Amino acid sequence: MDEIDLYNESLQLKKSFTYDDNHTESMAETLVCMIACYYILGDFRDLMTRYNEAMCVYNNWLEGNHSNVPKLLHSMGILNCELGGFQESLDSYKESLSLNHEHGGKDSVNTSCWMGRINREKNTYNSASDYFSELVV
Repeated sequence: MDEIDLYNESLQLKKSFTYDDNHTESMAETLVCMIACYYILGDFRDLMTRYNEAMCVYNNWLEGNHSNVPKLLHSMGILNCELGGFQESLDSYKESLSLNHEHGGKDSVNTSCWMGRINREKNTYNSASDYFSELVV
């Protein structure tokens, strides 16, 4: 039995016994671990499936009020960028930045840097400059 199989088994058990926010959060954290495994394996189809499932748990059951949401959105921005989905990447980053600003998160510098890079790749230099300028201030 490999790591993914163990996570799948754990996830199934957690789904069958989820009855409060602590158990729901544990389920979401298992999904995040699975995302990391699928990324390492290069299995982007299953990665996206688990990403969507994790976002559903965070948004619907935990009402989007969790510190992992901006981080997860940022990670999906990186993946979309690597796969050439620049617009999807920017959308993920924008949502991540918005949530970071709402909750006083400190991860917005890295996200702004990635947004600058993507805008540079898209040849939208004014937007790239705006994001890079935020980093200097």
